[in-house]
Amino acid sequence: MAHPSDAAQSAASDFVSLRFTGQAGEYFRIWIVNICLSIVTLGIYSAWAKVRRKRYFYGNTLLVDSGFEYLADPKAILKGRIVVVGGFAIYSLVGRINPMAGLAMALVFLGVLPWLIVRASRFNAVNSAHRNVRFDFRAGYGEMARLLTLPIVLVPLTLGLLYPYYAYRKRRFFLEHSTYGTTPFAFDASAGAYYLVYLKSALMFVVFLAGSVVTLSDRRSRVLARSRSTSGSRRTATARSRGSPGKARALADCASTAAGRREGFSSSISSTAWA
Repeated sequence: MAHPSDAAQSAASDFVSLRFTGQAGEYFRIWIVNICLSIVTLGIYSAWAKVRRKRYFYGNTLLVDSGFEYLADPKAILKGRIVVVGGFAIYSLVGRINPMAGLAMALVFLGVLPWLIVRASRFNAVNSAHRNVRFDFRAGYGEMARLLTLPIVLVPLTLGLLYPYYAYRKRRFFLEHSTYGTTPFAFDASAGAYYLVYLKSALMFVVFLAGSVVTLSDRRSRVLARSRSTSGSRRTATARSRGSPGKARALADCASTAAGRREGFSSSISSTAWA
């Protein structure tokens, strides 16, 4: 009979951690070239930019000292994007000409959306590999449609309270419908764990918001105090200038008297000199 500690050690040895070896400088060169070429080519190069970016991150993500591979063809990605852009352009044009027709096309798009998501997810999965073994994604249209009712209908109706549950269901759905070769993935997290993470994030946001409000109110009170002190000093100076008109007049009289004496003294000197 095996000891429980041996079973725990064997279970712990089954866990293998991922390791990322990328560097910020290397990725910055890739990123800036992708941005510049995408702008110059009016978005055409964005398909090649996506492949280049994914290959960098996949190749620098190591599992048991082996990197992942991204095998997608940029031309296939470009074709898909052209179809999406063309469909959006047609929808915008039809919506401007006839709003009811635009609404009908929006409903058609909602009906096609589950199929598009399944196709895109399978495309990314089958073009990802590790040690020459490709991943895969298999899901039905109805399953994806039921999942999409959460963010489209139920989350808005509950004012966002169901969003943690939707995040849990989404992660569970995509992992349980994915395989590595023929080996399926498993997902053992609970919805309560997701709610706990989102609750912590919400509390941190509330604390940050409260701190921002207190800081702004403190700064506002300081600005108001400074403005009140400045206006008070101005009022005091004005009151002083208004309260002493007699002194100003006396100074003016003294100045005029002194000027008259100077003029009389000058005239007397001149008359003496002529005499």
